[in-house]
Amino acid sequence: VLRDAQAPSGVYFVSHDARGHHFSYARAGSAASRMQVADVQTHWAARIAQSRWLHVSGISMAISTSACDAVFAAMEWARQAGTRVSLDANLRLKLWPLARARACLQQAVSMCDLFLPSLEDVQPLCGQDDPQAIIDWSHQLGAASVVLKRGALGATVSEGGTQRHVPGHAVPCVDATGAGDCFAGNLLARLAQGDGLDQA
Repeated sequence: VLRDAQAPSGVYFVSHDARGHHFSYARAGSAASRMQVADVQTHWAARIAQSRWLHVSGISMAISTSACDAVFAAMEWARQAGTRVSLDANLRLKLWPLARARACLQQAVSMCDLFLPSLEDVQPLCGQDDPQAIIDWSHQLGAASVVLKRGALGATVSEGGTQRHVPGHAVPCVDATGAGDCFAGNLLARLAQGDGLDQA
């Protein structure tokens, strides 16, 4: 973890209503938004090379141009080191315009081994509503494996030319904040322990 004495930490504000949760952000000028390619080279490259997985998020790409460049540098370093890369689109249009998000995230999908889109996030990126079309679009861009998150319906796993549905667990939803991050973190932890994608 790097500290930046000249900038504050970013802050999320989460509000709730009948339509679910909504985010607003205080991220402009945050410490994270000041990430640079040099930070990757100086502080994280060796750790990336020693890791089984590097996980990146569209939010890190959205918060500034320099942070976006740092994410791409980390992905490229991982690819050179043989470290697998996972990507969660995490599309947040309050952070960047759709045209830039499309361009950057399509490039990121082409560089990842595992793409973890949600229906909500990926529909504006590819212009598709059909889960099969979304999965096909993801593979066409270059993602070897795709786990399409479908909320209460579970997930669709696509790899090696085959697809399987993994049902969700029925739970009373209190707050979905961080659900995608928890999904990705646990999935990658299990993959790092040797589970197959369906089991993970």
